Amino acid sequence: MAIAIIITIDFWLINIPERVRWGSEFGIILSSLSMAYIASFIFYIVTIHIKSVRDSKNIQPYLKKCSIEVLEIHSGIHNSIINSAQPRIHINDVVFSKEYYLELLTKILNSSNRIDPIQSIVFSQIRVNSLEFLISQIKVIQSILKDCIKVSQYHHSELVKISTAILDTEIFRYMTYNEYLITQKIVVLDSNNVEIFAGWLNEFDNEINYLFEYIKKI
Repeated sequence: MAIAIIITIDFWLINIPERVRWGSEFGIILSSLSMAYIASFIFYIVTIHIKSVRDSKNIQPYLKKCSIEVLEIHSGIHNSIINSAQPRIHINDVVFSKEYYLELLTKILNSSNRIDPIQSIVFSQIRVNSLEFLISQIKVIQSILKDCIKVSQYHHSELVKISTAILDTEIFRYMTYNEYLITQKIVVLDSNNVEIFAGWLNEFDNEINYLFEYIKKI
């Protein structure tokens, strides 16, 4: 638009007699403003946009590495729950349904090999309390995602949105708020809350799936 104004004034209207007394002065002012707009746009491209694109490309490998770490931890949660429950059918998906989670967690609850007086999950060849295991993995994911948000907030808005959504899931909020009660074994996984946790884990999976799809695009 600014270029069109300059061309119109400097190459066409300049040869046409002014119809109003201030027409020429107005044209000069408008042409100067258009030139200033073009100069500022070029300055923006050179000093800000190009730098932003370069920074975005520079941090992309790091963000991809962090995102893959989160997916690997999530996969580890799946594998630990599955190994502990020993189901007849092993579903190798990013997203487990609430019903499948309920089946797995119920089998863990009913396991005869427990850490007295509560159930346990096999992790790194040792048996640990189920909710303590989950909170340990969630804290690692939280740390990684918060760093991702800090690094990518000006360059990768989609990753910021995905990371924020994961951190805002019910299981993350509950675990963070009740960390002391969980570590002191005041809150444990039992028949009264197993269905709630199954739903929360399913919600967590659904948000992680967005991260999985995002990684495939970069």
